[in-house]
Amino acid sequence: MEEQTASPHPETLEQPTPALLSDIFSFVEYIYATFGWYILGFIVLSLYLWSKIQPSYEAWRKKREEDEYAAQIHKNPDLFRARQEAIIAARQRMQEEHDRQAKIKAERAQELEEQKREEWIARQTGTGGRRLGNEPSKSCEAVPGPSKKKDSSFKPEYNPLMGAGSSSGYRPPKRGCPGGGCGKK
Repeated sequence: MEEQTASPHPETLEQPTPALLSDIFSFVEYIYATFGWYILGFIVLSLYLWSKIQPSYEAWRKKREEDEYAAQIHKNPDLFRARQEAIIAARQRMQEEHDRQAKIKAERAQELEEQKREEWIARQTGTGGRRLGNEPSKSCEAVPGPSKKKDSSFKPEYNPLMGAGSSSGYRPPKRGCPGGGCGKK
């Protein structure tokens, strides 16, 4: 007969859920199934009441903090002086930072204005840029580029933005009174 040896491994590799966890899960499921609507109603009511009570609670908490601070200042006036000096120093730092940024911005604006002024002067004297309709400067003629030959397939007075011609243009009818009445009796 065959001799059976005891294997150190279990028959199945699945571990059963501990009884305590399955009992807790079953209990929570039972509570939700039985009292779910009551729990939902309680949550909605609590949120509504909190929205009504919160402003007065915040005011009460702020007043209490101010009273505690006033009591500390009454006991130790140096605390008030130190806090005021810290506030003044912070304001001074913020003002210095603002002044520094304003100075940088003003310098940039002045540089931009100077650049615009120089460009305007250059355009007025004709040294900078090129105006449409003016003859090209000698420096532009020397630059090799595509040749400018006219396309002879169009009439010389043809302008594509003017439309196809004088005879083909849709004009909507005049706006009259609907139904043709307009106060006639």
